[in-house]
Amino acid sequence: MDYEQLRDPKSAKELPIEFRKEFEEALSKAIGYWQQNGFLVDRFEDNAMERSFAKGFLAGCIYMESKNS
Repeated sequence: MDYEQLRDPKSAKELPIEFRKEFEEALSKAIGYWQQNGFLVDRFEDNAMERSFAKGFLAGCIYMESKNS
């Protein structure tokens, strides 16, 4: 699958629902980890931190996909 397509809402809709669900579940687990382990450091931040984390997580997925190709 092409993680790059998740950057754009139009192209994301073209991806199989299973792929999107898998990404969302992995992102949810990663955010949970951040909340348990990094939240104390970032407790003065608001939801912008979660948004930036999600963008970084997606960038990591794209990197790993390109590295494994």
